[in-house]
Amino acid sequence: MRVIWLVLVILALIFTMLSCADTKMKLQEAQAGLDEAIAQLSGLDDFDTVTVISGTSSSTSDGKTCYYAQAGLAIGTSLSAQSALETYVSELQVQGWVIKQNDFERSMVLTRGEHERISVSLNGPSWMIEADEGYQRAKDIYPTFIFATITFILPSREGC
Repeated sequence: MRVIWLVLVILALIFTMLSCADTKMKLQEAQAGLDEAIAQLSGLDDFDTVTVISGTSSSTSDGKTCYYAQAGLAIGTSLSAQSALETYVSELQVQGWVIKQNDFERSMVLTRGEHERISVSLNGPSWMIEADEGYQRAKDIYPTFIFATITFILPSREGC
């Protein structure tokens, strides 16, 4: 009887270790997708990404696990606020992003492909960006900032 319990405990430990390894791999895959998307955003004309704060997480609901890599960005520009938002969104659309929500000309939500979502806003920064030294220095350089939150989701946006 002890042997059976020991085997069950060992199998449970192995399953747990494999599950943790799978979660780590999925989070790394989501982070790689996010990093690629951020790299594409960094090349936009008239815009300088001055702060990037990112992290990963997972959640399980109804037996389905979703994996998220998300970053908050502060993007400086010399354009006026409304012109900055319009120009930035136009540049995103050239990269294949599609507008899903347009709120009061101050923010927009766009998606691309199955995994990516970005919200761009002229509203103030989050407390994490506000506290960032790079953002504080950039406030002396740029009159206007766009704040973006970009998320890469696995297995897909629709499923999560």
